[in-house]
Amino acid sequence: MLPFVNVGGNPAIDYLCHGFTDDLRQTLARIDRLQVASRAESFAFGSEVKEGAMLRDRLGVNAVLEGTLRRVGARISVISRGLSPMLLTST
Repeated sequence: MLPFVNVGGNPAIDYLCHGFTDDLRQTLARIDRLQVASRAESFAFGSEVKEGAMLRDRLGVNAVLEGTLRRVGARISVISRGLSPMLLTST
């Protein structure tokens, strides 16, 4: 799981992205048959653009979850995307 990215342009929301990512990671890690990469491993990539196969190999996972957060007024929009093993092998 990669850190969720703040796409709203408000730097004050960065903390929310990190907190949301941590909470979701902890929730997913409770699922017995699901292996979740550590926070340190996935946050090491930062917001740089990554190539799917490299992510799979470096994190030791079969699929990757990525997403964005955006605050518009009093609302927060969360968008996530799971990249399957098939997508991770293409460049």
